[in-house]
Amino acid sequence: MWRLGNSGGGWKKKWGRRPPAVKLMTHPGVGRVTALAMVLTLGPAGRFGSGRQVGSYFGLIPSEHSSGGRQPMGRITKQGSSFLRFLLVEAGQSAVRKDAELGRFYRRLGARKNRVLAKVAVARKLATRLYLMLREDWTYAQLVRAMVQASPSHSVVGWSRPSA
Repeated sequence: MWRLGNSGGGWKKKWGRRPPAVKLMTHPGVGRVTALAMVLTLGPAGRFGSGRQVGSYFGLIPSEHSSGGRQPMGRITKQGSSFLRFLLVEAGQSAVRKDAELGRFYRRLGARKNRVLAKVAVARKLATRLYLMLREDWTYAQLVRAMVQASPSHSVVGWSRPSA
């Protein structure tokens, strides 16, 4: 099996030429392999119109079996790279321990539905965040600031509700 360390330092050359991957690593839970795989698999972020399209590209959205006005949702579509999907789920599990908003989202969904569904939902949310970071050329701190400005009612890392 090929590993990052087996190439005799060749991966370090590729790593140095990918500044977007370095920015993605500022997100809690995202390491070298996940960041580089995301940059290389996604390609130019401008080719996607929204984060929803990115989730669909990676196969992290539920399939739909519509009939007669009903829209029951099924399992994830599993389109795209299974390796990146695996990396996003693993990075999401690490991120829920380090990012307060993702942690709340995971616990709330895990209690309401089940933990497996919550893990995939966190992976989809992480993919969307990483896509935004690539598209806007943001670090994690800039992403958090943008999220607070967009929705001040939802607390994010470092933000607390003013006392009355």
